[in-house]
Amino acid sequence: MADKLRIEKLEEQIKRDLSTLILKRARDARLKTVAIMGVRVTRDLELAKVYVSILGQDSEIKEVLEALEKASGFFRSELGALLGLRRVPELRFILDNTLEESMRIEGLFKELGYPDNVDE
Repeated sequence: MADKLRIEKLEEQIKRDLSTLILKRARDARLKTVAIMGVRVTRDLELAKVYVSILGQDSEIKEVLEALEKASGFFRSELGALLGLRRVPELRFILDNTLEESMRIEGLFKELGYPDNVDE
């Protein structure tokens, strides 16, 4: 089992390196709409849940998630080389719609007449 600090560092490094790989090395143009929002690695280092935000319509988002899953082997091998790990965690991509939800809730507040900034 890895300690908490090591896992946190690994999560940040995976997030940084995976973002770079998607932007610079991925051949699938659909992946250019992906932003890595966060990474959570299990204590046993077997699984990395990669939270992603994807621009587009629902059907496009589904296609991009499928493309990410299809490319996960490539990403794992590249991460292994970059991170110097013997065993790279399995990557599981999960849609993070926090940004969209916060924008939706903000819109609802505006409709109800709440001010944009609470400090005003």
